[in-house]
Amino acid sequence: MFDRFTGGARKVAQLARQEAQHLKQEFIGTEHFLLALVSEGSAFPSTLLARRNLTLEQIRLGVLQRVVWTLMPHAPPGHLPFTPAAKKALELSLEESQSLGHNYIGPTHLLLGVLGEHDSVAAQVLLGLGITAADVRTEAFAAPAARSPSSVSRSRYPARATIVEVSPRDGLQNEATFVPTATKLELIRLLEAAGVTEIEATSFVSPKWVPQLADAGEVMAGLVANPGARYSVLVPNLQGYERAVAAGAQRIAVFTAASETFSKTNTNATIAETLERFAPVLARATAAGHWVRGYVSCALGCPYEGHVDPARVLEVACALADAGCDEIAIADTIGVGTPREVEALLGLLTERIDPLRLAVHFHDTYGQALANIHAALRMGVIRIDASVAGLGGCPYAKGASGNVATEDVVYSLARSGVDTGLDQDRLMGAGRFACAALGRPNGSRVATARGASGNS
Repeated sequence: MFDRFTGGARKVAQLARQEAQHLKQEFIGTEHFLLALVSEGSAFPSTLLARRNLTLEQIRLGVLQRVVWTLMPHAPPGHLPFTPAAKKALELSLEESQSLGHNYIGPTHLLLGVLGEHDSVAAQVLLGLGITAADVRTEAFAAPAARSPSSVSRSRYPARATIVEVSPRDGLQNEATFVPTATKLELIRLLEAAGVTEIEATSFVSPKWVPQLADAGEVMAGLVANPGARYSVLVPNLQGYERAVAAGAQRIAVFTAASETFSKTNTNATIAETLERFAPVLARATAAGHWVRGYVSCALGCPYEGHVDPARVLEVACALADAGCDEIAIADTIGVGTPREVEALLGLLTERIDPLRLAVHFHDTYGQALANIHAALRMGVIRIDASVAGLGGCPYAKGASGNVATEDVVYSLARSGVDTGLDQDRLMGAGRFACAALGRPNGSRVATARGASGNS
């Protein structure tokens, strides 16, 4: 059940369990979220209610009678003693629904979350009224075309998108010389000052293979606690995961490819062997409550094989999702993809994987990255990897240029009405710092244009 959640719905389910454990009562949890969904102005699926001849009030009273009036006997009838977590759940639900323009992503996923807690009172209330998870899924996918991720995404942009900043890891791993730890930490600090909240900080791959990131432990130790930031790290195997966790990591990324030749060159293993290698990592991470991203490299082309079959990308992405990855990052490692190819691939993927569970990672080798990001946004994918100043490249992908520049992405999205929450001027400051430290030109077109003209 939970492997079909969006990121927002997963957060809600985790929040429910944490609050229930903290307050040691079942009501503070999924029951609150069900009450949130039947509150005034709720986006609870109306056609689902109609087919069952139900009203929101019947569900509300079912929960109140079985839970609230037992645990809180003095609560007035109809009173909804929401916790801040329940209010946040409703906000998350409505935000996701509004940003993508369809009901499945948001309230319907939260409803699946309630039903997923099979033993909870909330689930029992719904089941007693004849509402099952199968009914909810049927409602979601049988609804009008506007609810289909592939059709909605082409008609509108989301209101917000999240930038995942990869420069401290992907941006620096291909540098010819070792970058001092202090420089890496200052870059991260500057990115945080620009409003970046998700940062891929380093990699626990063996220093033998990626010597530029040999100081992964030191970088993690040097991070200044920031409640608004989330740091992820790349791990190649169980040993790397154990090193990362020992260093304090709680968000990890694993990686495989959609090309057999690239996989063997990059990891000395077939695709199947890489998935087998990551199985114990994902099992341990899931048990520990650690968030996991899975990369699919060479999703739009391979430096050795050329064309990559989208069906192979789907197969690998689904394998990562089924293994427990919270997010799947679709990577154009050598930057050969075009918007039409991106739309076709994401259209295929979103038939099986929720778009909010996907991220895109585009290199800008052929100048297509920004156009590809816009294609991804129209397909409902709102998590975008980028690297300040366009830093980066892949040591195992000949000819791969840097990642798309964060400054360029933020500029383009802002002009298109998509908010990222990032400060453009401070991003450019972080880019200038990185380029000065590395002694290389700035790969951001926005930074170059503004530096030359002085316009903001």
